[in-house]
Parts: sequence; C-alpha cells; structure tokens
Amino acid sequence: MDTLLGHFGSLKELERASFQELRQFLTRREAEAVIAGLSMSSVVDTEEALSGPLDKAEAVYRANLEMRCFRQEVVRVVLLDVQNCWITSVDVCKGTLDESLAHGTYFVR
Repeated sequence: MDTLLGHFGSLKELERASFQELRQFLTRREAEAVIAGLSMSSVVDTEEALSGPLDKAEAVYRANLEMRCFRQEVVRVVLLDVQNCWITSVDVCKGTLDESLAHGTYFVR
C-alpha cells in the first residue's frame, strides 16, 4: 500500500486510478480488491448523504462523491422534492477532459 500511495500521492488519486494503472503494481485479484474497497467507501458515504435533506452545499457534494472519479467534466442536475430530499440525479452533459458545454433551456408554465 505504501508503494501505491507513494506513486499516486494520495488516497484521492488512488481512487481515480484505472484498473490498468493498478495492475502495474498489483496482481489482478489485488487490483480488483482495491477498486472494490474504494468504491464501497464512496457508496456508503453517498447513501448516508442521501438519507437526509440536501439543503446545504456540503450535503449535495457528499451525495455526489462518485463524481470525484470522473475523468471528464460532467454537468449533473440533482432533483429534489419540497423538503430538499433527493429524488434522482441526471447527467445532462458529458464534456471533454477539462470542459463541458451545457446550454440552458428555460421552461415556463
């Protein structure tokens, strides 16, 4: 694990590593275990965040932690009910490595 952290620099960067990158240091089974363990950590954090209202920026951030691992820009819309509880999330635009072009459409009743 010290070798991995030394190479990637942090757990955050390790979490973003691809399977192929991990295979340079680990066996197939070990790489799968690292990916599964880091993924489960994000799932638990996300489920905990979604159990309450998303009424603060920090809560919205925690509810979308898996976006940290995206390798390209994504525009995501988070739909909430009147109590600010999560209904669903929709990725409306996926961009390039460092930009995403999203055009706004306004709906009038």
